Amino acid sequence: MIRDRDRSHANSPVQGTPMRSSTEDKVRSSASDSNKIRNDNIIAYIKDELSSRVGGFIPGYPVVDFVRNVWGFSPEHIPLGQTGYELKAQLIYAYDTTEYIKGKNYKSDERNSCVVFADIFNELARLVKVNYDELMGSHPLSSDFDRQLYFLCERILEGYYAGLKPDYAFVPKGSLDDRKIKLHWQQTGSVAEQKKKKAIELDGPGEDIIINPGLLLPDNSASSAGNDVQPQNRRRGEKGAAKVPTRKDAKGGRRGTPLRNVVASGGETSALTVPSVTDGAVPTLVSEAQQPDDDSEGGPLEGKGTLQPPVGEGEQPLPVTAAPTGSLPDATAAPKLKAGNVRNEDIQIAKYLNELLNHGVRQYGSGFLVEGDWITLWYADRFGVVKSVNFDWRKEPHFLLLVVAALVFADRQKLGFSPFVAVHPTAPEGDSFSTATLRIPGPKGAQDDEPNEAGEANQKCGGEGEGRGGGEGDVQGSVQEDVQGKGKGKDDDKEPIGNDEDKTGAKAKHCTLDIDGKEIKNTLQFSFDLTPPRRMRTAYGIIGRGTTVIPIKVTHDEITAKAIRLDEDIPLVAKLAWQHVDRKEDAYIRNIWQRLKNDPTATSMMKHIVDMKCSLSLSMDSPQINLPRAFMSMLPALSLMDMREFHLLVLESYEPLDHIANADQFKKVFLETFKAHHWVWTNAEILHRDISINNIMFRRRGDQVEGVLCDWDLAATKKDLGPPNSYSRVTSKEVETRRAVFHVAKANHSSANVQSDPPNEAAAPTQPPDAQSTKHDETNVVEGQPNTEASVFDGDDTQQRPRYRTGTGPFMALELLAASTDIVPSHRYSFDVQSFFYVFIWVVVTHNPTKQKMGSIPEWRNPDLETTFSAKLAFFMNPSQQHAIVKRAQLSGAYLSLMPWLQRLMMMMDIVATTYSNILKLRMRLLDAFIYKDESMVQPIRMQIKSKERELEEAVTYESFLATVI
Repeated sequence: MIRDRDRSHANSPVQGTPMRSSTEDKVRSSASDSNKIRNDNIIAYIKDELSSRVGGFIPGYPVVDFVRNVWGFSPEHIPLGQTGYELKAQLIYAYDTTEYIKGKNYKSDERNSCVVFADIFNELARLVKVNYDELMGSHPLSSDFDRQLYFLCERILEGYYAGLKPDYAFVPKGSLDDRKIKLHWQQTGSVAEQKKKKAIELDGPGEDIIINPGLLLPDNSASSAGNDVQPQNRRRGEKGAAKVPTRKDAKGGRRGTPLRNVVASGGETSALTVPSVTDGAVPTLVSEAQQPDDDSEGGPLEGKGTLQPPVGEGEQPLPVTAAPTGSLPDATAAPKLKAGNVRNEDIQIAKYLNELLNHGVRQYGSGFLVEGDWITLWYADRFGVVKSVNFDWRKEPHFLLLVVAALVFADRQKLGFSPFVAVHPTAPEGDSFSTATLRIPGPKGAQDDEPNEAGEANQKCGGEGEGRGGGEGDVQGSVQEDVQGKGKGKDDDKEPIGNDEDKTGAKAKHCTLDIDGKEIKNTLQFSFDLTPPRRMRTAYGIIGRGTTVIPIKVTHDEITAKAIRLDEDIPLVAKLAWQHVDRKEDAYIRNIWQRLKNDPTATSMMKHIVDMKCSLSLSMDSPQINLPRAFMSMLPALSLMDMREFHLLVLESYEPLDHIANADQFKKVFLETFKAHHWVWTNAEILHRDISINNIMFRRRGDQVEGVLCDWDLAATKKDLGPPNSYSRVTSKEVETRRAVFHVAKANHSSANVQSDPPNEAAAPTQPPDAQSTKHDETNVVEGQPNTEASVFDGDDTQQRPRYRTGTGPFMALELLAASTDIVPSHRYSFDVQSFFYVFIWVVVTHNPTKQKMGSIPEWRNPDLETTFSAKLAFFMNPSQQHAIVKRAQLSGAYLSLMPWLQRLMMMMDIVATTYSNILKLRMRLLDAFIYKDESMVQPIRMQIKSKERELEEAVTYESFLATVI
């Protein structure tokens, strides 16, 4: 139902969205099982997606800032009880002397380093809970936080897409105690991957390492109180820094393992310590007045050596600072990180984050990658992926402790789950969300701040944000506040990044609006309705809109029913998506309904336009959202093209075309939506721009069906579309690209007698200097590269408004699919009419009414638009190909009564294909005339092109199309 893709590459075909989403098609197998997702396809997709997008992959974020912004946890929140923290020497020894064993033979689990690392992680998690209970006493940690890092032992995490096997899943304790229990991606809070290639021969286990959380704090964050300071992580029984035991490599030689400090920017490192707890007092972290000398081999604060962590191409090593946390006090002074290249080692964890985002209702996903002794933290949202700097967990266990504590205390929202979804406290986390509730907050001041059934206070619309360090909605009123007292997190008073008013408009009070645009004063509450065959679905892909559609219903809530004007018990859906800031689906729907209400003659059309009950739009820094990216000050600024905001729409639920029972029902639905589409264009001057089998739906009224046109998120007003763009216009980029073809041909055939280059012209590079790859996103749209070049012949330097290809690949007009021209035509009404034809033939040829299953025309279902264009043009120009496709409808027999319609429509579209093919030929001649400066031919060719354009426009009109099918 929701498709979206709007991206192009300078040196590759424009990417498209066949059938589902172009992303989903790209990773699905071409084998007979179309629902199978191939692992190698996913890897290729992830690498291409992160590498080719501007800002798609940002490495090098400071560890403590990462933890603070993503998981809402700061070093000062680590509970400091009587027990303290330590790494068991025996566990470290076991980890070093084992290797990662792949395969299904797990009889020797104790030899597997994955098992050992999970034990190390969970032992630290146990100590965190023990220290917390020692501090809080009568307020023990809630069972809501009783999660554990599980080694999955080659078990598949169940899901809707790929059968992936991450090494670790951070899930509720007990989820995997029974090997027969299937764990789903929906209940997974976080994921981790490990890479450890070989075991290391050691002399023997050393001593337990006592972890000093004070090393995480900057020098000025704690006061000196004359305590007996122990500045470093140290071996048990030692007063100062210990020598680090050396270890043998695989060949028996010895090598040191010095520590690499992982911090943000210049300065000296200071050490801090944690005093013991006496008389029940809550300890504070104090600074050491002077750093003791340490000349031991590989000492814990040496900060130099030959052992280097894995660093990806494009990553910049960060200089040392006086704040080991990597925190930066002033967001405006923070250095901006740059996009990096994705290493092959990174693909695996990125692949799992992609899968995490595509299940459940999430705003983001997080996890970590273990590579031997080195760990990097990972964050992914619909804008891109962020990777932290590396840290050595053996030599810098305070960083590992910080990560463990952050995950232990992270509530569902800080693990990336939607703040609008409340899971019943008695239900297992995930539980297919069968008992979940969708809650849309009312405005500040509404009398609805009683806790919900999940124990969470209602959020307020338009209130002040609390930043990532705590705030409303945290289970138990924020564990961090319990430990350290109330107050904002370290970055909470920073200005959020990426929502400049000059880009997105003035900051507005975001509240829920009804269909008339009036503010709803109450918090709305809906129950998930996942009764089969209804189910929740998220559009596949790591970057983009990430649209999630949730079946919901109003259950015994008169306030909600009254607020959304629900007069009868009808099925509803909630649509959650991260839309581009310039896409306002709810505004378009309101505009259309307002026109319908004001036109007494149009009341019959109202039932054919999607019925929206309410909507909510929020920026990523709003208090209801608090997306970590909004507060990550070191990320590069987002361009307007990359800016997104969160949209939540509650709509009436409709049935897909798959459920059509016969040809007569389809004919009725098709004609009703076609006429409604024309009415909207004529009266509201809004063009849909994404007609497909997914956006034409229907409702049942007894034995009757009513067609409904849905999904207006790619719509545009007539004013925004601008005037038609003639193919007689030529851009400088096209001329340069065309000229480059001649130079490539000359280089490849230098010994042959080929046509010479144009006189007095320097050889142009294959990629013109002014041609830039415009990065887009999404999973349903295809929006290509904007046309902003000036006309060469006319000397017109005025830049045109950028235009983009929009639609779903198999159903897009030929003019939009063609990648052989730089001219992106203004999306015209006739393009949508062509899309209706492609919907018609798709249903007639592939639909099985008996099984209620829609098939596919694989020739039109490709991951790029250029291939789809060639296949569809061949359908019209090659009679044998046309016959092969149409024959499928004749064999099924379900739609034989509509074959006369199909034949007449194909005759109309044959004219379109032939005319457009002639336009492309004339355009190539026009380009050649410019290259060879044959101005005598320019004007005649232009006149021929404009004549053909008139023929093309007249071939496909509302009247001609309707006359053909009636």
